[in-house]
Amino acid sequence: AEQRGNFNSLSDVLDDGAQVAGWVAAFALAVQQRDIAAISMPVGLESVKTIYRALKPGLHRVRPSEILTDFSFPSAHTARFCFCITLVACVLSPRLMRGDQQQDRHSGGTASAQWPVVFLGAWLTMGSTRVLADAHWSSDTAGGAALGVGVAAAMETLLIALAALKDPTQDKRESDK
Repeated sequence: AEQRGNFNSLSDVLDDGAQVAGWVAAFALAVQQRDIAAISMPVGLESVKTIYRALKPGLHRVRPSEILTDFSFPSAHTARFCFCITLVACVLSPRLMRGDQQQDRHSGGTASAQWPVVFLGAWLTMGSTRVLADAHWSSDTAGGAALGVGVAAAMETLLIALAALKDPTQDKRESDK
């Protein structure tokens, strides 16, 4: 029981740390570059919360133990963690690193090859702590990870679409490459 509590505490610290990292990156992007991508943190995080709050009571999945009393699927910790880690690594940080370079800031966060690596790492990190805490089944964490990464991908897609609306020649330049 003590070991389960330790894993639960660890998952809380990881979740809080990922959210702080997301807010810091979004704030830095807003202040340094006045980039609209900064809105992806609050909009995306609230989207993740709204979706898992709707799914849990609708699916009525019982937890593996009685440590927690609400429903199990999807894992909210894993959804938030995967959203924040993916958003920071694949959307916000690349824009911050480009800074004032002449590269086009609106062409997307990173190469698509990095998304699966970030997704898998974030899911395994948070998912394993939630399973070891006996708070979730593995499939709950897989669902939470898919939710978090899916919302991060939706934020990136929205940012690219907004950039194309702002600069209609963007699509032409992308297809010319």
